[in-house]
Amino acid sequence: MPRKRKQLRLGRLRKTVRLTHTIYGLLVQAHDALRGDVIELESRVIELERRAGLKWSHRESAYTPYPRPLA
Repeated sequence: MPRKRKQLRLGRLRKTVRLTHTIYGLLVQAHDALRGDVIELESRVIELERRAGLKWSHRESAYTPYPRPLA
């Protein structure tokens, strides 16, 4: 005798999908906000480095004098 399939409760499934979608949307918003903050901070750091006459060297892992344009 074949086993009886358990009936899928669509209401519960819809509720779970809606909750998952809501959580995902909040995560995307938080990620976008943090990414914007990082980009803003990076640009501020670059501006401050330029004013101080320094540039970060990835090869040396230290600050080096910023190359001055020849006048």
